[in-house]
Amino acid sequence: MHGNWPGEIPHVHRWAYDYSKPGAEEDFVPQNIPLKEGEEELQH
Repeated sequence: MHGNWPGEIPHVHRWAYDYSKPGAEEDFVPQNIPLKEGEEELQH
């Protein structure tokens, strides 16, 4: 087991705090949601 995470380690696609992202449908986008085509990662 790796650290304290049971099962498969999730793949992270974005920063931990992706709030108020321009063009996003929701106010917060979780880390496990892949970037959409043409979407740029915000550099925090």
